[in-house]
Amino acid sequence: MNTKEKIKASRKKLDDGIVLWKVGKYERASKRFKQAVKIIEDGTSFSDDEKKDVRDLKSSCGVHISKCDAMLLYDQQLMKSYEEHRRF
Repeated sequence: MNTKEKIKASRKKLDDGIVLWKVGKYERASKRFKQAVKIIEDGTSFSDDEKKDVRDLKSSCGVHISKCDAMLLYDQQLMKSYEEHRRF
């Protein structure tokens, strides 16, 4: 894959992850975001123009991974709270 194809593939994974996140599939979404980062972190040399796109993609993926982690943690805490209160 050349650099433009890698950026395009990474952006596609990011978009797929966003769709999954919107429907509450946080684990799958997180995997897509991590795949997006992996595609553009394989040691490829990007041009100066492409470096901005790569930086933006990495930043966006990082934010979305954090959102997924927060929602997964929230879901776990919610289930734990439910189990504790269900005992009463």
